[in-house]
Amino acid sequence: MKTKAKYVIFITILVVLLMSITLAVSATTSFEVTDVNVTVTGTKAEVEWSKTENADKYEVYIDLPNIGYLHVGSVKSNKVQIIGFEEGKIYGVKIKAYKNDNGRTVKSDFSEEVRFEIGENEKVTSKIGSVKNIEAISLGETGTLSWDKAENATGYDVYASIGNSDFINIGSTQTTKVQVIGMDPDLVYSIKIKPYLKQGTEKIYGSFSDLAILKYDDNKNTNVSKVYNLKVSMNGNKANITWNTVSDADGYEVIVRMPGGTEATYYSDDNDMSLSGFTEDETYTVKVRAYKYVNGKKYYGSYSTSKSIRYENEKLAKVTGLKVTMNGDRASFKWNKVTGADGYEIYIYTPGYGVSRYNNTSTSRQMSGFNVTDEYYTVKVRAYEYVNGRKVYGDYSSQVYFRNQDIEVDKVEGINVTVIGTKATLKWDKVYGADGYEIKLNVPNYGTYTYTTTGTSKTITGVTNRTSFYTARVRAYEYVNGRKVYGDYSNEVGFRRADIDVDRVTGLRVRRTGQAAQFTWNKVSGADGYEIAVNIPGIGECTYIETSNSRYMTGFTETRYKYQIRVRAFKNVNDERVYGDYSYQVSF
Repeated sequence: MKTKAKYVIFITILVVLLMSITLAVSATTSFEVTDVNVTVTGTKAEVEWSKTENADKYEVYIDLPNIGYLHVGSVKSNKVQIIGFEEGKIYGVKIKAYKNDNGRTVKSDFSEEVRFEIGENEKVTSKIGSVKNIEAISLGETGTLSWDKAENATGYDVYASIGNSDFINIGSTQTTKVQVIGMDPDLVYSIKIKPYLKQGTEKIYGSFSDLAILKYDDNKNTNVSKVYNLKVSMNGNKANITWNTVSDADGYEVIVRMPGGTEATYYSDDNDMSLSGFTEDETYTVKVRAYKYVNGKKYYGSYSTSKSIRYENEKLAKVTGLKVTMNGDRASFKWNKVTGADGYEIYIYTPGYGVSRYNNTSTSRQMSGFNVTDEYYTVKVRAYEYVNGRKVYGDYSSQVYFRNQDIEVDKVEGINVTVIGTKATLKWDKVYGADGYEIKLNVPNYGTYTYTTTGTSKTITGVTNRTSFYTARVRAYEYVNGRKVYGDYSNEVGFRRADIDVDRVTGLRVRRTGQAAQFTWNKVSGADGYEIAVNIPGIGECTYIETSNSRYMTGFTETRYKYQIRVRAFKNVNDERVYGDYSYQVSF
């Protein structure tokens, strides 16, 4: 059971998606599914396994992120191609074989699970063994990583994340041990290893290893307190889980035990978690324990007392507060939110034509084409939710009558102006139904100019007057039977030229120490920060934001080609950055 999300997985041999698992007759079997291999190319996965003697078919199960394992199809061969995965997500697959034994269905145990990641540019295969027994040891500002050799691998790429940053590739090695230097004692460094097989100039990759943690900690105490005061509150099929904070904990492990005994594991940095998708009238249990890292090793505390999770479906409430606002042939429908609803069905009766139904996920909808003027339309709304793949409805709201009225164009609201140098950008809120907007601009000593646009912004250049104010106002219009109908003008806004100058960065210097570098430069008066652009051989230019006039960075492992760096200052003006020129480029 995991947090609710939408996924569509297809098997190209048999397109099937079942929202519940059909149980076959249980029997003790001696046949099994082995040697499962997954090859990923882009968002496509090809799964292959050894043929199982006497098997009539195989069922394929995919572990979807935030949902769990689902049965996605059945095949007779020992190979399937699966599409529809989402980039950047990690999935799992396992296979079960079936055969007919004198009219009795016999099933094998599940194969071993194979995990795989989607979205890699390169080709990835599970034929390369996984990286196991990865060990991290922290020694002050230096850390070492070691692991067992992965089957068929000829090398390894090392990826690191500092704090909550994204993972980046910090180097490759043909050994099973590396050293990381220049670590900040106050930060947590997450490391993962990806094995590869070199075939000519191409690298064929295996799956990422588990995370290893480097965290310098003078406190060698490995004791972790027990989690107390675990609480569960239900909101429909959503469970909100909270517990007391454990001092010095780096995170928490949450175990949910499902009906039938299967367990799912989740991790949280905070002392709460929300999970959804629970099956109605089934009982689940949850328990939590804290953990922390000491010199790269993970230490757990005791589990909390277990608590029950049970979703007992209640009938959806009746929709209330339905209102209709008319503007010509356009209607705006609004109603109150119903707790637990996944969506709403709108029922509209049109005089002389009959009934139309529309589905909506929010509590409002705007529609047009209500051209009947001498009779009334009617509308009513009811809420629905999905229960085990089936729509369950609440009661309809009270019926509301409405009909076509004369068109009125709303007044433009929310007008504001941003001025940078001699350029002014006007923005305003969208007017529903408007075909365009008219801008009246008064220029000091010259008079009034008129502009039109179909969008909700307009950029004006040539704002050169520093002493007198320009003024602007906007009104919306729409075409009715070939005629422009205008709304009221917005409030008037005034503005004048604003000069913004950011000096060029000077004095850029680089001091190297092994794989680390200290960058410094002269301060720029009035600057709010600096953008550092580092050109990395074989990768390209990467940018970093810094508020001081120095930056310490590590991971410069390239020895054959030079890195290059340049820096520019910026100021924050009206929520936008105004940059100065880059410094001279420095190579190292």
